Amino acid sequence: MLSCLFTAFFATAAAFLLQTALQKFTNPTHAGLIFIMEPVFAAMTSAVWEHEYMSYAGTIGCLLILLGMGLSEWRPKKHKKSHKTSSF
Repeated sequence: MLSCLFTAFFATAAAFLLQTALQKFTNPTHAGLIFIMEPVFAAMTSAVWEHEYMSYAGTIGCLLILLGMGLSEWRPKKHKKSHKTSSF
């Protein structure tokens, strides 16, 4: 019971409160990139603590999802158009 309460508070409530409070100090693109790393850290944690590893299909699926999420957050830089005037 104590472990359930500990997990409910620190892994859920405290994490969401910290995310909400600190998200205003970064731009939306950086926040999105930080949030897409959550599954990566979850996989690493399960590998270290539980010795649970993903299959090749799971790894490929994970990489495709991360690639898609990363591409959705990526915005190409806008180049300023130079206003050249030509004299004849």
